[in-house]
Amino acid sequence: QRRSIPVHYFSESDNVVKNATFPRLTTLKQELLSLASTGNRGFGVSGWRAQGRAATLLQEIEACNQETNATLGFSGTMSAVGDLPPSTPPLEGTWRLVWTTSPDVMGLNADPLLLLGEIYQVVQPPFITNLIDFVPRAQRLLPTSASTRLRLGIVSQATATKNELAMHLEHVRLQPLEILGRAVDIYPPTQFEIPQVQFTNKTFNVTYLDPEVAILRQLEPIAGAIALVKEDFVF
Repeated sequence: QRRSIPVHYFSESDNVVKNATFPRLTTLKQELLSLASTGNRGFGVSGWRAQGRAATLLQEIEACNQETNATLGFSGTMSAVGDLPPSTPPLEGTWRLVWTTSPDVMGLNADPLLLLGEIYQVVQPPFITNLIDFVPRAQRLLPTSASTRLRLGIVSQATATKNELAMHLEHVRLQPLEILGRAVDIYPPTQFEIPQVQFTNKTFNVTYLDPEVAILRQLEPIAGAIALVKEDFVF
């Protein structure tokens, strides 16, 4: 279920100042969103062809970063002296994936039976939940009124140091949202606990953050990047 999120602690004037300091920033972000549409968010052949331009865009946007406390609100971080509590953690809220170069994310689109849908990242410190929607590839042959949609939820708990996040996978849940056009999200998801082994842990560096866009660079176990845009709802 979606509900409105509280107003982000960044003010509108902050964003105006940022865009005035970096005049091309708005253009760069708009181009990234356009590329996300034509390049299928980095997936498939169209994404592969656009990876070079996307890499340049991400680097140019990252060069405009002014947020040095992106992980504020997670364990291991604390407010600077003089902050006026309470303040909303900068990353808190719902973010939608618009580009990726991370091999583990790109592998989600390799299933022969399921087509990858939207990917969201819901941040509620200290938890980060990745919500991944799938639809059957055969659904293309059916009318839109007979849609089927599954949602995979991956829940991690994170600790932080400055702009670096260490995420520890806790559990995975799978839930059908629609079956042949009928909503079935009233049923509780099936949940699987994940044993704490090394490959389940990931480390990210938040290389760019403003009220509209976030860029995270995965440091381990496999390098890659994800770009996200802020949504005005939470699940």
